[in-house]
Amino acid sequence: SDPKSPTLLSSVRSIRAAKANRIKLLRLRQESSGKEVLVALLPLEQPIGALAVVDVTDPTEAALLTVRRLPFHLKDWISTKTYCLAVNKRAEVHVFAALTSTVYVF
Repeated sequence: SDPKSPTLLSSVRSIRAAKANRIKLLRLRQESSGKEVLVALLPLEQPIGALAVVDVTDPTEAALLTVRRLPFHLKDWISTKTYCLAVNKRAEVHVFAALTSTVYVF
């Protein structure tokens, strides 16, 4: 669509994917079919951090694929709120939880 007047193509709404920030796009090839898929990776700034994955291959039919929670350390009661994420050339997703200074790799 025109950057000066963007057109909404679709949307995904889920309480499980609340508080998303700093979205990254990742193009993947499915091993089983060889089909190329475009996903949006959403770091979720919830008290127990998470990573949401949204299929945006067809921008008119975006779909939430999964929400993956980060490990929670109950004994310390420290929030694992996700701060940001990065993706390397091998398509590994690195998620950073600021309060615990921890990087999780998916």
